Amino acid sequence: MGEEGKEYEKIKDVDCNKCQKKCTGKDWCVAYECGENNCELWRCKPEWMEVSHGYDCAWKNGPGSYCSSDDWKDKNYEVKKDHLCRTDDYPQERGFGTEGIDYQPFDALNSKACEDACSARDWCVATESRKGYGHCELWKYKPEKFEFKPGYDCKWKNYQTGTDKLCAIARRKGYQKARKVYYLHYKDYCNRIFEFDAQVKILLTNTYADNKCARKGVKEFDLWASKICLTPVECNEYGDLAADLVINEFCKFQSTARRSNTIKEQCREEAKFKCQGTLYEALENLLGNGHQCPVINDNPLMFYDYAPKLRENCITAVKSLTSA
Repeated sequence: MGEEGKEYEKIKDVDCNKCQKKCTGKDWCVAYECGENNCELWRCKPEWMEVSHGYDCAWKNGPGSYCSSDDWKDKNYEVKKDHLCRTDDYPQERGFGTEGIDYQPFDALNSKACEDACSARDWCVATESRKGYGHCELWKYKPEKFEFKPGYDCKWKNYQTGTDKLCAIARRKGYQKARKVYYLHYKDYCNRIFEFDAQVKILLTNTYADNKCARKGVKEFDLWASKICLTPVECNEYGDLAADLVINEFCKFQSTARRSNTIKEQCREEAKFKCQGTLYEALENLLGNGHQCPVINDNPLMFYDYAPKLRENCITAVKSLTSA
């Protein structure tokens, strides 16, 4: 019967005429099966056919291996033996490729498992693998440059295009631009991650305003930087700040110590829960510092009469601090 992703590729909502044209337009397609708006493009000639009303099976005249033979399997990939996959920027540093932009790492036992993983994914176009070992990178487009390294192979499919290469290049360009800004000015200063966020907004709204793919690359690096800098401790600090804001407003206390930085989106949920859990402590600190809270006549035990509403106010306070 064959297996999708190996012997054939399945296309939905395509009639027999379009199915035939798709097979004709692909060198690797030697046969097709169609019916009920489904289409299968086969890489090998099937030896057996099963009668089914409304379905057709057809194959091209000329050369083509039968599915029972292993000959066709080796023709699905071209290979650059003893070479690593590299981007157009090689031999510069960014020519090594960027995880999430140019490729995705995959936990494969060997090079065959790596190739099988790529074959099962439409977006995967090429692989970098080590012969007999577990190294595996699934590339989103066909690499144009290579680096010699014995024991490693760079392979690419010869039957489908996968992710659009121009978009992948633009996405990498946006990622590298954001990365350059970060490492020039903010690498060792996580407390300035919000200033970096301002630079990210400039890239998104000005530099790459008309380039969706480049903007995606910028956002992917921004998310990476946020994970590095925005630890639970950092997010909790913003929860404490939000709790102070809620209590100060509740007690009609005008504070001049409000922190000017805004919370990154990744901190919002954690800061909200931290705020809700420290409201009473914030109230005690306010009263302990000699300030008044007329609403409760300076009696902290009356806090619980207002607690539900104050906890709701935490949500508003955190939102007011969250960067867009």
